[in-house]
Amino acid sequence: MRRRRNFSKYATSFTKPIRTSGPGKKQVGITPRIQRYANSFKAKGLRGIDLANAIIKDIHGFKKVLLEDSQAKKVWGKITADSVIKARTVYINKNLAIFGCTDRAFAIVSTLRAAGFKTVIARSSEHTIVKVLYGKKLWIANTLPTRRKAIREMSERDMLREDRHRNANAYAEGASFSQIGLNNFGDFSKYAEQTKKALIKNDFFS
Repeated sequence: MRRRRNFSKYATSFTKPIRTSGPGKKQVGITPRIQRYANSFKAKGLRGIDLANAIIKDIHGFKKVLLEDSQAKKVWGKITADSVIKARTVYINKNLAIFGCTDRAFAIVSTLRAAGFKTVIARSSEHTIVKVLYGKKLWIANTLPTRRKAIREMSERDMLREDRHRNANAYAEGASFSQIGLNNFGDFSKYAEQTKKALIKNDFFS
């Protein structure tokens, strides 16, 4: 039987208090609206991963609005969790590979924190994900509604992918997007560029 890796190296961001900077609070801070939204799920008697699952699935159901290139570039990374939840809307643009993962990640991070979960937001190449520490286990909250499970325990495959991206300097995680150097569309490929360089060197999958 293959021995599972120790997840501790993937949970270093959780070893100290998760504090957001000023810009970070604007992005993913817990507003009264977000707290009410989180409480609406807790009021149903949901707890633990069932609570997280219900929140994430609801966010997955938010309306997708297609924006023109110029408008999509203008709003990417500048949307706030509060505005996403208020409008129940995420913005997409297939030409620019914007599929709503970042908008959903902002809403998921903020709402799960309001519900009492420890979360960090991460950028892995050109994809935004959310990591959750709960019950001494690491979980991945899916930011795209393409998987059967809204939240899953971090797998060996997830860890391997993270290792590859870390080794290529194509991965970063923190309390907010701004705290990992992502503030607008100019930063969209900040970490993907590192991935491409590693691929060219033929060492990304070594």
